[in-house]
Amino acid sequence: MKYPLIALALALLLAATVEAQTGMGKLTGSVVEAGHATLPGVTVTATDEKTGLRQSILTGDNGVFSFVLPPGNYTLTLKLFHFRTVTIRKLSIPSGKTTTVDAILEIDGREYAFWPSVDVRRFEVGANAASSFRQSGSEFVGGQSSLVVNLSQRAGIVGEFSALKEVHPPHRVQMTYTIGPRLYLMRTESRLTGFTELMLGRTRVTSRSSSVAPANGSVILAGGGLDWKVRPWLSMRVLEADYSFTRVSGDTLRGVRASSGLIFHFGREICPCEVTY
Repeated sequence: MKYPLIALALALLLAATVEAQTGMGKLTGSVVEAGHATLPGVTVTATDEKTGLRQSILTGDNGVFSFVLPPGNYTLTLKLFHFRTVTIRKLSIPSGKTTTVDAILEIDGREYAFWPSVDVRRFEVGANAASSFRQSGSEFVGGQSSLVVNLSQRAGIVGEFSALKEVHPPHRVQMTYTIGPRLYLMRTESRLTGFTELMLGRTRVTSRSSSVAPANGSVILAGGGLDWKVRPWLSMRVLEADYSFTRVSGDTLRGVRASSGLIFHFGREICPCEVTY
C-alpha cells in the first residue's frame, strides 16, 4: 500500500506542475559578438510592458538564455561590459509557444574603465539626514533634500533645499534654495559614482533673538560627492562636501558643508550606448 501512495503523490505533483505551466510562454535565444563568437555572462532582462515586472538571467557558456513567462508584450535588454546595450521592445510572448530571439552585441569603443554600461535612472531624490556646516566661525547642523534630473550618464541638473540651525546663540536658522548643473566624474561597475556640481540660489537667515533681524541673500555652492549603489533604486551618499559663498545684508560669509544620506533612483534607465529595435 505504501508504494501506490507514493506513486499517486508523484502523479498529483506532476499534474499540478503541468497545470501551473499551462498558459505560459517560453522565450529562448542566444547572444554572440560581431565575429559570431558566443558571449557568456550577458545580463538578459525581460520586462513585462504592462505590469513592469522583470526577470533577469545570465547567458551560459554557450551564450544561450531561456525564460518561462506569462503571455504578453515584453522589453528585452541585453547588457555586457564593453559592449553596446541592445534593447528589443514590444516583443510578443504568446501562450503555449516558444519565441526565439538571437542577438548580436557590438563592442562600444567609446567606453573606458570609469564608464561601463551601468544602470542610470532619469530621476534621483536625495535626503541627507546629517549635515555639518561651518561658516565664518559659526557651526550649523541640519538636513538637506535634493532632486536630480539626469540628462545622460555624465550630466544632470540638481535642485536642492537645505535647512540648517546654528549650534550656539543666537541660534540662527539658514534656509537655502539652489539649482545648477551636475557632472559625473565616474560610474564604475563596483557601484561607485563620483560627481561635482555648481549651484546658485537664494538664502534666508532668521533667528528667535530680537537682536538678529531676518535677512535674505544670495549663495553659491561648489563641491561634489561620492555615492555607493546598494540596490538599483537605492544609493548611500558616502560623503558630499561643498564650499559655500554667501552674501547677506552686505556681509560676505564663507563656509564648508559636509553631509551624508540616502539617494533614491526612479524613472526610465539612461544609457548612451543603447541600440533599440
